[in-house]
Amino acid sequence: MFEVSNKILCVDDQAEITQLLEQQLRGKYQVSFANSGTSALDLLSSQGPFAVILVDYAMPGMDGVTLLREVHDRAPETVSIMLTAFADVSVAVSALHEASIFRFVRKPWDPALLMRYIDDALDRYRVTVTERNLSTALERVNQRLYEKVQELESTQKLLGRWMQIGPVVAYSATVTVDGVRLTFLGPNAEAMTGRGMQDCLATPTLWTELVHPEDRERMREQFERASADGAAMLQAEYRLVCKDGSIRRVRDMFRKIAAGNGSAEIYGGWIDAGGASPGVSA
Repeated sequence: MFEVSNKILCVDDQAEITQLLEQQLRGKYQVSFANSGTSALDLLSSQGPFAVILVDYAMPGMDGVTLLREVHDRAPETVSIMLTAFADVSVAVSALHEASIFRFVRKPWDPALLMRYIDDALDRYRVTVTERNLSTALERVNQRLYEKVQELESTQKLLGRWMQIGPVVAYSATVTVDGVRLTFLGPNAEAMTGRGMQDCLATPTLWTELVHPEDRERMREQFERASADGAAMLQAEYRLVCKDGSIRRVRDMFRKIAAGNGSAEIYGGWIDAGGASPGVSA
């Protein structure tokens, strides 16, 4: 995360300019001073980050444009303001394009205007750093989400494989005053009954078609009477009518959970019960 700094670095090789800046800015901002490009870069490394850097254009050794270009490479979030006594417009244009200058101020300057520029630069810095921090945080969240999705996909694949080869056929159903409607059938349901998830989606009355007519009313009442708190695991045995007309007796272990709007969901699993006698127990 980027630090939201309020510090300002002023760089000028002339002592009288530095003294003037100190008089005007001390007490209003957290200001540091350097008298050369080299010392400015040292301060950037040791005391940074700086929100704003105020640099004189004409300095021996390293001019302001060269310094600001280096600052931009090292700390692109730092906002740059350049001071110069030169009237040559090409200097300003060069500085603006080569060193990403935010504002360009000619000497002598109006103190009120300079402070307004500094305030604007501080605002821009805070916005930039905040956006970068939010972007970094979002990248971390997205990475964690991606990892969780990968874990979930792996778990779903494992669960899907188990459901395909397992002995239990998972299902879910909605229970309303209008009856029972299957909403999900596990992938191994087709091997047991000849009916699959496509039949479940295409045929709203599939539960009625699957449950043997002699067991249908008993199971509908059992589903309706069951508590919808999901706490009790109930068991029932009944017959399913397979797609080819054959009859398969199953043991059903299920829970009932309230789903809102006066409806409830049944979550259960069928196990082949062979020749077991039909019955219901809690």
